[in-house]
Amino acid sequence: MTQGRYAEAEIALRSALDKAETSAQPTRLAGALNDQGHRDLITSVNKLVAVYSDQARYGEAESLARRELAVSEQLFGTKHSLVAGILNNLAEMYRMQHLYERAETLYRRALAIYDEDPASNQPAIATTLNNLGLLRQSQGQPTAAEKLLRKALGIWENVQGLDHPSLAPYLNNLAALYALLGRYMEAETLCQHALNNLTATENGYRADVAASLQILAYVRYQHHQLSEAEGLYVRALGAWQETLGPHHPYVSSMLNNIGFIYCDQERFVEAEPLFRRALEIQQNAFGPASPAVAKILSNQAFLLRRTHRKSEAKKLEARIRSILAKAGHENHTGYSIDIATLSHTQRK
Repeated sequence: MTQGRYAEAEIALRSALDKAETSAQPTRLAGALNDQGHRDLITSVNKLVAVYSDQARYGEAESLARRELAVSEQLFGTKHSLVAGILNNLAEMYRMQHLYERAETLYRRALAIYDEDPASNQPAIATTLNNLGLLRQSQGQPTAAEKLLRKALGIWENVQGLDHPSLAPYLNNLAALYALLGRYMEAETLCQHALNNLTATENGYRADVAASLQILAYVRYQHHQLSEAEGLYVRALGAWQETLGPHHPYVSSMLNNIGFIYCDQERFVEAEPLFRRALEIQQNAFGPASPAVAKILSNQAFLLRRTHRKSEAKKLEARIRSILAKAGHENHTGYSIDIATLSHTQRK
């Protein structure tokens, strides 16, 4: 979905949400259970939450999801699959904001609900396992992450088959983990599988194409193929901007990575504005004290030192140490290339 289409989607979904709320209100007041009006309402809410989350409008998304969660638990009980879907979506918002403990609690609740009837909930189980695997990856637990991501992929293959385009996010997420672990051949094989599945139709799957390109770019970089890596990152940047708009954290990640390659090539004049733009996006999305911000600052500090601006670099390095200390990370500086953000969000 392009940025312009997000605006159109928001207008349409808000209209649908108003209609669904009007339809569901009488049965809410009467305490009726499992009514179609409320199911339509949940569908509209989930879609609008997805639109907000994809644009990093997490505050609006959380407020909407939490309101619907409270009403759904009241109407359907705390162990209904509709409730589990809202829990998963809310957990995803927390994961994207690096609030990992909150996210895990909600993922676990959702899985417990789905496990009451696993045969009927296979797609939802795959989605939630995938998201929990991404959480484990973010927490630095690659073995646990691989187990969860492989299980999710296997379930989705059984549901949709090996050649379905909807398999791409699961392939990409496992490929991203392998790339980070240095298992580059496995990562590239999974990405090519994803891209082959997407060749026939990119409609609705543009973000998955962007993720595959991003992982392949990282692999090319690790093989010291800088020109190829740069080209792939530029293509991924264009796809993310088209899909999510210019202010999304995924766009920031691409700007950072391209700037990183420019630094490797001593193209510092070209790299500096990319880091500045990446930093602005991350700060707007997560606040000035986020570890995600520290990653961009590290690259900026490296660039400043390489361009003989040591006093400016020292100020940034002090800020980095402060951010990481507050977040419970080890103090360190030095620049880094980031592919962690390429994990494509899966929703119920």
